Amino acid sequence: MGRPRKDPSREPTTQRILQAAELAFGEKGYNGANLADIANTAGIRRPSLLYHFQTKAGLYTAVARSAFSGLESITKDAIDAPGTFDERFDRLVTAMIAFGEEHQAIAQVILRELIQPTGLADPDIATELTTLTDGLELFIHMAGAERLRKDVNVRTAVLQALSAWFVRVAAGERGDRVWANQPDQTLTDLRKLLFK
Repeated sequence: MGRPRKDPSREPTTQRILQAAELAFGEKGYNGANLADIANTAGIRRPSLLYHFQTKAGLYTAVARSAFSGLESITKDAIDAPGTFDERFDRLVTAMIAFGEEHQAIAQVILRELIQPTGLADPDIATELTTLTDGLELFIHMAGAERLRKDVNVRTAVLQALSAWFVRVAAGERGDRVWANQPDQTLTDLRKLLFK
């Protein structure tokens, strides 16, 4: 008997595993997440999960890579798009807020990685965040240089905005309560920190 035909409307198995793992690692952390539960959420059995990702560490790394690949992609798309600096900046902020709404668990994974004495993900999340910060800093310096405040440290302002954004996204409903259910202005406020 042959394998059942694939349903073209169903997401590929690898993608379903990554989505299930993102939720599990975000909610429970690396140590609390269970491969059998991740497989079950993805609609497969544990041996099938291990066929795609041989170890829990490998799956965790794939989740981290996928997260930063997504962040890098939306950042690049917004920065490289035609338009004025303000249009591209607004497009970037809108895309990052949408990414955060879709991937709360990723923000939880990133924050955990940053505060753990030894990060578990390979590549190192601090290195990935540095690359993201470098790109944002360069974009602001190049495109908005004539409007920058003289007394502002661009890198510090970018890191403050990103940190606040990650905390708010990771906190989910609790974060909404802390921020009194106000719309997320974190990245938009970056403009006020940076520009005249």
